[in-house]
Amino acid sequence: MANFQKNGRNVHGEVLAVTAGQPFEIGLWGPLDTRSTPAVALEVLVAPPNAAVRIESKGMLAGQNVMRYLVTGLPVGATLLQARDRGNLVWSQVTLEAKPAAAAGAGAIVTKEQLKDKAGVVQARYPASPAIVSLVKVLTRGTGGGLKAGIASLESAGRAGTLYEHTAGLALDIYRNSGVAAQQAQAHNLIRVFIANRREMGWRNMFYEQRGFTASGVTSGSVNHHDHIHIDWMDFSLLKFEGSSKFDRSQWTEITWPTQAQDGSRIDTPAIEAAIRTAWETSSAALLTDAEIVTLYS
Repeated sequence: MANFQKNGRNVHGEVLAVTAGQPFEIGLWGPLDTRSTPAVALEVLVAPPNAAVRIESKGMLAGQNVMRYLVTGLPVGATLLQARDRGNLVWSQVTLEAKPAAAAGAGAIVTKEQLKDKAGVVQARYPASPAIVSLVKVLTRGTGGGLKAGIASLESAGRAGTLYEHTAGLALDIYRNSGVAAQQAQAHNLIRVFIANRREMGWRNMFYEQRGFTASGVTSGSVNHHDHIHIDWMDFSLLKFEGSSKFDRSQWTEITWPTQAQDGSRIDTPAIEAAIRTAWETSSAALLTDAEIVTLYS
């Protein structure tokens, strides 16, 4: 039988916390009814029907028997998501419990306790800040859909198990593989755009390959960033944690969205969209150098 999955875990029959009005991606393991020849895809829908909720198939997860689905238009409250065969038999179901998004300017706070499921595990849900929502929108349009919300494209949800930038809705991974020349060039071009527009965008930290960037200059890099740009709005001065080290994410207990993360109007603009479009289409540009980065920050 099929089962719904989130972050590689079987979530059949569970209640998952989501944010109303924000996109939510979920997988369905075993998406085909193989009792017939040829096999027939199961239908994923909400019950009772709701015309405002859209469910879009995003293709199979690479190397796995998992079909990805993007759910949008979720209203506040509980929405039952089901996978059914042609005989209307339910193979798997999950409840999406949507809470209102925090209002801009309200000092949104995301806590470890807030993200825990019934088993006490911190889930990688997506209470997306307005900054992340706006960046996803402008990147999607600026790249002509080459980048869009979803696995291995524009990913905001992070790993389950701990509270950190991604699970708090303050970070986005923009997948561009540094081992592929065209993608590496696009990544370097996008970094140029983000640095040049850092004051308007208000981001705090960015990593790609061996380099790290902040709003004020270059910093040390971070491992495992050779296939994606990481960009976030994490303000460590607003972080609450247990223990003695604020860099030990396992000890983080509460994250507050900074003011810049609560308003995406300065990110989703025609000027930034145009800059992203040029960056995306210009794959012949030279890669970033340390000398050029200095001028970008000047």
